[in-house]
Amino acid sequence: QSGVLIKNAQALEKMNKIDTLVVDKTGTLTEGKPSVEKVFAEDGFNVNDLLQKIASLNKYSEHPLAQAIVNHAKEKNVSFSAVKDFKANAGKGVTGTVDGKIIALGNKKLMEEMHSSIPPALGEKINNEQQSGKTVSYISIDESAIGYITITDKIKETSKKAIEDLL
Repeated sequence: QSGVLIKNAQALEKMNKIDTLVVDKTGTLTEGKPSVEKVFAEDGFNVNDLLQKIASLNKYSEHPLAQAIVNHAKEKNVSFSAVKDFKANAGKGVTGTVDGKIIALGNKKLMEEMHSSIPPALGEKINNEQQSGKTVSYISIDESAIGYITITDKIKETSKKAIEDLL
């Protein structure tokens, strides 16, 4: 009646003791439409050039976050380059060669796997973004992390009321 699915009676009984709700499913509380919030480049690197490289790389990925990056690049009229040696690393990110440079876009594990050094100041900025609940991917070029991209998914307008109704 209230739009809440209860799978069994035991779950309903345990609900009385719950004081924290953790939800990790795109589209449950969010709109399910990830979008790029920010592309950050360290000093000496051009944000648009970085976006061009990661968007070119992500054209080959089927991941919803990759599609958000490609869509963002199209909105900014970014041109795409050819990619060689594209590889999707499950649970880590993507790699490939764009304009003769080895590009990696993904999490910290991928950066370690690619032997990409992360400057402490960049790592701190990324941690701050992650602490505020954003999805952040490191960007490295030829074994140096030089930026990041944040992707968010807008909370549904109905989510707040749905959670309040659970209380």
